[in-house]
Amino acid sequence: MTLSSAKSRRTSARMASILARISVTVSCGWHICSSTCTSRTRCPTATLYAYTLLQPDAAARLGTVFPILGSPAGLAAEATVCAQLLQTVARGDNLALEDQLRTWAEELRHR
Repeated sequence: MTLSSAKSRRTSARMASILARISVTVSCGWHICSSTCTSRTRCPTATLYAYTLLQPDAAARLGTVFPILGSPAGLAAEATVCAQLLQTVARGDNLALEDQLRTWAEELRHR
């Protein structure tokens, strides 16, 4: 096993652990993704999604853990977070996310 693949596996294991805790939190009644939430409370979910875009498996898992992602109800939060992060890219921050954010923005435009 190479050092790179070992690091990748540790990162994936940490992400799986985080997602498992989030899933438990949601199932215990934390209503961040219920249909009654305001856009403001959906933004943390969209933000978490944005920062997992570099890890496609984690991003896909978030979509199953948080059904608000990809739904019409979550569109405003996703578009807001995507636009905010694209503004940070324009200022020279979050450059690693630029391609994924642009792809996400294009997907949001077609919803």
